[in-house]
Amino acid sequence: MKHSIARRGVAVFAAAVMAVGLAGCALARPQDEAMPAPVVASPDPAPSAVVEPAVDPIEALDGYVESERRMIPLIFEATGDLYSDIVIDPEYPSTVVFTYTYAEPLDPEEGAMYFDSAIPDFQSLCDSAVFPAMQRAGVAETVQVVYTYLNPDGSLIWTYRFTPS
Repeated sequence: MKHSIARRGVAVFAAAVMAVGLAGCALARPQDEAMPAPVVASPDPAPSAVVEPAVDPIEALDGYVESERRMIPLIFEATGDLYSDIVIDPEYPSTVVFTYTYAEPLDPEEGAMYFDSAIPDFQSLCDSAVFPAMQRAGVAETVQVVYTYLNPDGSLIWTYRFTPS
């Protein structure tokens, strides 16, 4: 089971890095590219102008969450059949909640131990990529991220709320 948890853990980080990286790119894209940034643009921007972040923090959070949601198909593609569902929701005023449901059951105790050991890696990812991307999108200064992992039956494996360190 440990080998399975470790394999799944690597996929977790790959999915998280991919989602943050791609969403961050989406936030910085010019408006004329295929995937529009989830932010409010100034009227009639020049074709090469970078879209400005939303001023309202609630709209900014909604925009950031929507940009992350657009990455869900790519996460499924990258992780194969590891997850049966991925949900990304806002928790107002400034928190993003990522909920991953595994396709196959995971031992909750072993899973929790694994994820607890990975807290420094999650924190580093949040501090270096997620929180800065949220702030660039205009989300309030007190940004937070919650990662939750569930078994197929909806039972909790692990959840943790991250704040900037």
